[in-house]
Amino acid sequence: MEKESKLHRYLKACTGYELRRMRVLLESPFFNLRPEILRVWDLIRPFFPSSESPLPTAEDIFAAAFPDQIMDIAKLRHLLSDLCRLIEEFWQLQQLQSRSDLQSQLLLQALADRDLDQDFDATMLKAQTQLLADPQRGAAYLRQRYDLAAQQHDHNVRSSNRSTQAGLQAALEALDEEYLANKLRLAAAAINRAIVLG
Repeated sequence: MEKESKLHRYLKACTGYELRRMRVLLESPFFNLRPEILRVWDLIRPFFPSSESPLPTAEDIFAAAFPDQIMDIAKLRHLLSDLCRLIEEFWQLQQLQSRSDLQSQLLLQALADRDLDQDFDATMLKAQTQLLADPQRGAAYLRQRYDLAAQQHDHNVRSSNRSTQAGLQAALEALDEEYLANKLRLAAAAINRAIVLG
């Protein structure tokens, strides 16, 4: 394995905890249907996050992945690319787990796409209640408020419920608030930078 490779950079960026959890993802047939990736993982995992031992060579990795096959560099590159993709998916899942707002939005989209109106309404109410309970009213709050209002409006249009303008009005107000808050934040940063440079 080359030290400047994408896979090496990715593995060096992982914590020990992430590396342990990664194996759980690789064992899952929902994410990984290639047993050779798991064999490669078991070969290279002991070298990360840090080890004094020399890294396995490309030949070692290929032999672990495909025993009794002749070395094929294109096949190896494809395999390592797939492993990098799985690491990226793992990181995305970690980010998603820490973002309840994004989880709510994705669930609302899935419910709307399936025309589950009653469940959409219940989930929207829950998401709005959680948002209002959040004591932090920063940029993330304003963005989520807009996203929920826009989803509510889009759902109303799709379900031919055009009689209510609540979603549209809330989306317009939330968009104005988010825009002005971000413009003020960036203007303050520009002024601060000018003062520091001056």
